[in-house]
Amino acid sequence: MPSNPEVLHLLYAANRYEIRDVINFHLNDGYVVIMNRYYQSSIVYGYVNGLEIGWLSTLDENMPRSDLTMILDVPVQIIEKRGTLMNKNRFEHDKEFIEKVREAFLTLAEKEKWKVIDAARSKEDIHKDIIRIVENHFEG
Repeated sequence: MPSNPEVLHLLYAANRYEIRDVINFHLNDGYVVIMNRYYQSSIVYGYVNGLEIGWLSTLDENMPRSDLTMILDVPVQIIEKRGTLMNKNRFEHDKEFIEKVREAFLTLAEKEKWKVIDAARSKEDIHKDIIRIVENHFEG
């Protein structure tokens, strides 16, 4: 894994471009495409790693845009209690970093009008919120 953050984010963008035609094919056929950690995550993680949001945004400017973005928000203390910090990747190496990522997601969510779901609650309550948001999106 490259240690240079620019190279790393260029590789992530290249990975998304590899599936762009598949995404567009399904969108053009009328399918709903659900993505996990799409370009929004790259912008947030890149920003927290010291890269400029403008530069990060240009990497994905030719990718299909999201109609709806939902953020599952969980405070770091709850992540610790759930034991999900044990599954660390290169980015999620400490609590301070995770808190910075969380704050960046919440700040960008407010600016971009992303839907933030309180994921500190039960799976059933989270599921209900997701269903409600998706139904409202398609009805609206």
